[in-house]
Amino acid sequence: TLNVALSTLGGDIPDRNIYLKGRYAPLTELLHEIDCELLEGALPESLTGAYLRNGPNAALVPEGGFHLFDGDGMVHAVRLRDGKVSFSNRYVRTKRLEMEIRHGRPVFPKIGDFHGVTGLGKVLLAQALR
Repeated sequence: TLNVALSTLGGDIPDRNIYLKGRYAPLTELLHEIDCELLEGALPESLTGAYLRNGPNAALVPEGGFHLFDGDGMVHAVRLRDGKVSFSNRYVRTKRLEMEIRHGRPVFPKIGDFHGVTGLGKVLLAQALR
């Protein structure tokens, strides 16, 4: 039920790719310990802990192809404390992400770009530019 509540924070990216829409849509806001409404039941106040998940979340609108494993790393945290639930998220600030933010667009090839002959050309070009 928490997943359903959080899905409203993301935004569909105008694209025909299913991995940029609905439940897969990237979160568009960085949040810090926002209170989450329990849709059903209650938590014991003595239950304390956190669930962390690291996964892809596109920071910039993708250009070209996009695969489920593409996207910049984002750590999501669900924290249980005093019978309440909160949610936080942060990007993993890699050199690659910092460079793309400076450029204002994706500049590195991603898994979704490697389709067919064009994808092979992109792989070879990326290797040549290293």
